Amino acid sequence: MFKNHGNSRVLLSLVFASQIAVHMVRADTTVSLASSMAPTSHLYDEHPFLFAYYEVGRPWNGSQVEDGAFDATNGFAETGGGIDIWPRETAFQVGSFFYDETSIVGSGIETTMITGLDTSGFWTHDPNGDGINPAGPSVESDLSDYGLSQYFNTDVLITFGGLDANDTVTFTDGVLSSIDLNVLTTMSFYGVDYDGTFGVSGNQLSYQIDDTQQIFGFDGRIVVNMTGTVNAISAVPEPSSLAFLGFVGFGYVGTRRRARAHG
Repeated sequence: MFKNHGNSRVLLSLVFASQIAVHMVRADTTVSLASSMAPTSHLYDEHPFLFAYYEVGRPWNGSQVEDGAFDATNGFAETGGGIDIWPRETAFQVGSFFYDETSIVGSGIETTMITGLDTSGFWTHDPNGDGINPAGPSVESDLSDYGLSQYFNTDVLITFGGLDANDTVTFTDGVLSSIDLNVLTTMSFYGVDYDGTFGVSGNQLSYQIDDTQQIFGFDGRIVVNMTGTVNAISAVPEPSSLAFLGFVGFGYVGTRRRARAHG
């Protein structure tokens, strides 16, 4: 019995050690996708009898709170009631992505896969967003579910597709320098799906839909064009550029020293 107890202790120790090793092998790091969006980012709804346009930075009725609607066929004249589609205006939170930090050494140009994506800051379902609830929004996101439901007069659903091996993040000498992300997205209402893409190229974030579907017996076109710059990425020199700058700096110091010696 005592021998068995000893073996059990050894076994438990091995299991504990292996669990620690697993945690050490992978450590997901979170990076914010908060972005500064272009004020020209917009949503456009085109039907045979409706050409409604909403824009982040275009004042409606003298206020920056509401984003439209505007009549795209009549010089963007104000029309309908004001709706706040983008509560945060150009300061998007978007969400975040995840990567395994143990795959990054911190030297030169390194690329690793994005292991997860959270878009809850971009769009979150609002229980009040049924198109008829007058209570106002109960949650806030970059693209307001409550605002969309007010306009479409029904529940609206936005979904995002999964990641693949092409979704990566690049570091230059340990500093985030580029994101390469592209997933499918769908905006759905009245049982109709409008498909597009959501992604980041370099430091440029983009949400794009331009899709025409049959709805209530007519062709209905939805255009969403939102672009911005991810705040977490700044201009990072290539390693060769850093080396060149170091060489130039070294040469400059050497020249100064020689000048002092001659003096």
